[in-house]
Parts: sequence; structure tokens; C-alpha cells
Amino acid sequence: VLPPRPAARLSAPFAIPTVAGLSFNRYLRQARLEDGAKVGCVVHAWGPLAAAGAVAAGLPVVVTIADPQQAASRAKLLRTLMESNRLVAACPTAITRRRLVENGLSPERCVVVRPAVDFRRITEYRRRDIRPELGLAADCTLIAVPPLTDRDRGTTEAFWAASLINHLDGNVRVVITGESPERRRIARFAAALPTEDPLLCPPGNLAFEEVLVNADVLVAAEREDRSTTAIAWAMAA
Repeated sequence: VLPPRPAARLSAPFAIPTVAGLSFNRYLRQARLEDGAKVGCVVHAWGPLAAAGAVAAGLPVVVTIADPQQAASRAKLLRTLMESNRLVAACPTAITRRRLVENGLSPERCVVVRPAVDFRRITEYRRRDIRPELGLAADCTLIAVPPLTDRDRGTTEAFWAASLINHLDGNVRVVITGESPERRRIARFAAALPTEDPLLCPPGNLAFEEVLVNADVLVAAEREDRSTTAIAWAMAA
């Protein structure tokens, strides 16, 4: 087991990889790690654009492709980045890895890393009831939905079913965390319902895992394959 290393989180919408590369280099200078690759700096990127920025900065990269449905669409850029010999793709499921390989990525550099569950965080989340914070009664049925990334993945149908149950029972709420165009689309759909809106979109500081630990039901309504991380957390909770 390797000893823990200090880590820094860089968060910004990098539309241009070279701009991201400048940001990485600026951080390295501030941390007095001008030659990051030589001192063992590794970037963990959560998307191809962030990975491209790290490659542009001359740093080794581990990029996580969490969503099987996005593997094929992201493979083209990742295939180009792998030509630098600085990038490895971490996949939560074997099917994600298979889709990347089928779209031209090197099998040797696509690794399956199963989703981890942090039991310490689960214990912490169990100590705090988020229902009062969300303005819900203690007996309210709370439905958690994983953060949304793509459209047309069964979420609209799942929300429609929950709204019908709420119309009959009056005590059901659906919580969708994270910020995305798909969540905004679901919110517009919810606002147009002739019945009471059962949707809750909490502020960004409320983690999906905390909602999941406090929820009664997890709905994973995708029509195709999806990351199993949320299911693993739900089973552990």
C-alpha cells in the first residue's frame, strides 16, 4: 500500500485543453512543483477535456469514465490522448472498458477499477437526518435518483411514475442532486404538472451519497448499462 500523498482539487469548465494545461502548470508553480512529472504528480481527471489539459501540461493522467453510455462518444478524444503514452483509463465496469477497447483504445491502458464504498461516510451520513433540511416530514418517502448526465435514460418515466404515486399518496418526494441540463429539463417537466410537484433539487453542497443514505428508495431507471456506483452505495447503506 502506497503512503498517502497531498492532493489538490482543480475545478473549472475547461472547453479548450490548452487553457486547462495552463491552469495545471499555474498550480504546479504555486505548489513549487514546476516539473510535476518528475516529482510524481499524477492527475485524476473526470472527463476527456480535463485529461487533455493534463496531457497538454506534460503530466501523467488517470481518467475515469464512469458512465458506460458515454464510453463510445468519448473514445475518439481519449484515443488521441493515448498517443502521448501519458494516459490510462479507469473504468468502473467491464462493459465500460469493453466499449472503450471496441472504439480503438489500447486494452493494456483501460483498467477496471470497481466502485468503492466509503463506510465511514455512510456512518457519518446516518447521524444526520436531511429531511428537516429539505422541509420534509419524518414519514415522507424519499426517492433518490443518481446525478443525471444524459437525456432519455428512463428518468422522465421514473419521475412521472413517482408523481402519480405522490398524487395518490401525497407523501413522496424525488431528490435529484447535481447540476446538469437534464436536471433542469426534469424540473421544467415537474413544474408543468397539473398535480403537486414532487421534485426536490437541493443545493450543490448536499452530496448524492448523503441523500442516498437517507433515502427510502434508489431509482436507477436507465434503459441501457450504467455505472454501478450508486447501486453499490445503496446496498452498503
